[in-house]
Amino acid sequence: ETVWCCEGLQSATLNCSESSNPFPESEVTDSLTLTFDSLDNVSLCIAWLSNLLLANIHISEIHTVKRVDWQDAWKAYWKPTRITSKLWICPSWETLPESVMPQHLITLDPGSAFGTGDHPTTRMMLAGIETLVEREPKSTQYPWLDVGTGSGILSIYAVELGCMHVEGIDTDAVAIQQATQNKNLLLPEKGSRLSLSQKTLQSYRENHFYVLLINIFASVIQTMAPE
Repeated sequence: ETVWCCEGLQSATLNCSESSNPFPESEVTDSLTLTFDSLDNVSLCIAWLSNLLLANIHISEIHTVKRVDWQDAWKAYWKPTRITSKLWICPSWETLPESVMPQHLITLDPGSAFGTGDHPTTRMMLAGIETLVEREPKSTQYPWLDVGTGSGILSIYAVELGCMHVEGIDTDAVAIQQATQNKNLLLPEKGSRLSLSQKTLQSYRENHFYVLLINIFASVIQTMAPE
């Protein structure tokens, strides 16, 4: 394994053309895309990479990319979203179209936590919660556990649909902080029905839950299964 380290170099992508070259005996030209935090060390870094790769590297193009604060820039691409026939999710910085009057509306700011409602698995989970409550109303009277709660979106919707006791857990302190803010904003009168914490799944060994909400990677679920 080779570790590339050059002052000012932020990323390097090597695009090899050898596999698609129809004339193996001819000279193969590969492209290398480099990203720098400034142009101060470009020449020095190019010389260093040429020596490392035992190849002559020539600069063909230089583009200046505007620095973007991606922590907030992504918000421009997230718009009000219809999840089911009854539920819409609206970013806290957007306004729902006047023509839309959903039965349930979640105005959300996920921060850096997972759970905008836009991801296919999150959509499926929200629709599943809705269907379960409709088909089995008594389920709202028993405890639910939301593992990896993220922004708290699943727990919040469960409470909105009538669940009396939901616990949301996440190992990420930032996620719990954001979920708590969303809970306080969206459940001012029902907030006592939702508990959020950084407890581990193992700490619930002696507890019984009617529903487990787990919207995380399958590999992580497999690791957690013995707990």
